[in-house]
Amino acid sequence: MTIKEHALTLFDDYKELTVKELAAKTNASKQMIHHVLNELLSKRMIQKLGRTPKTSYRLVEIEDLSQDVKVPHLKEQESLLLNDLFLMVDETGNLLKGAPAFALWCAQRGLSFQKTLDEFDSTLQNYKGLYDEHGNINGTEKLLNTKGYDKIWIENAAGERVDELSGRSESYVTEYFEGSSGRIRFSSDYSVNSWGFLVTRVQVIR
Repeated sequence: MTIKEHALTLFDDYKELTVKELAAKTNASKQMIHHVLNELLSKRMIQKLGRTPKTSYRLVEIEDLSQDVKVPHLKEQESLLLNDLFLMVDETGNLLKGAPAFALWCAQRGLSFQKTLDEFDSTLQNYKGLYDEHGNINGTEKLLNTKGYDKIWIENAAGERVDELSGRSESYVTEYFEGSSGRIRFSSDYSVNSWGFLVTRVQVIR
């Protein structure tokens, strides 16, 4: 987990934090914390409260940001794409969809609406033809190891195990988990020499 990701997680937990508190909780220098905060401020993901020396920071609320968000003119195909495939849930649990939700998501991250939309469409095109009959994408093409002795663990960013594999398998799809990063851990004994596992695709749902 990066310092930025850790800071965002802390903002979720504590709502409002100072530089000193962030440095203590992340074990990062104050200089690094200021660098991260400036980046988050530039992307309008957090806001600064008070004045030095009593300055604190908190996440920008959806309501605060949505008032300034404007949806640009879209082609019919682009509008249909977002209405059909883009969903997001705000901090209060409200389900948002379509172009307004996409515009808000881009504004939160300081991203260009049109450039991000083009990248979103390009990513979707790359996955065409990779879905099975159930609408899933096969992630692990092949797994070969000794059942019970060699294991693969899928972990989220917090180090929590979300899936465990052992034995022989082909076209296996792991469990999904929330977060911006994850880990694959492989443990093996010395009884058999062979290749272990091959990951061919990673699917991200935003």
